[in-house]
Amino acid sequence: FHQASRENILLQQQANQEYYNKNRLDPQLKLGDKVLRRIYISKGKLDPKFSPIPNIVVELHHPMYVVEDEYTGIRSQVHISDLRPLIST
Repeated sequence: FHQASRENILLQQQANQEYYNKNRLDPQLKLGDKVLRRIYISKGKLDPKFSPIPNIVVELHHPMYVVEDEYTGIRSQVHISDLRPLIST
């Protein structure tokens, strides 16, 4: 009885994982890529959600990345969910 329950739980977990990850993006960044970083301190509804100053990816430890500010040179460790790649035209 317990073995059958365990198998059903594992099957349901796999089905849920496939459904959840079906349309999920898996962004991968490279060294030197320019990215925008999420701003958590927002004063208003219309304030920007990402910094206007691009950062450069310095180290890769997926899903954590070390980014460096272009102007100040300050490095910080950021999760991939808080980064957006900068698309240059």
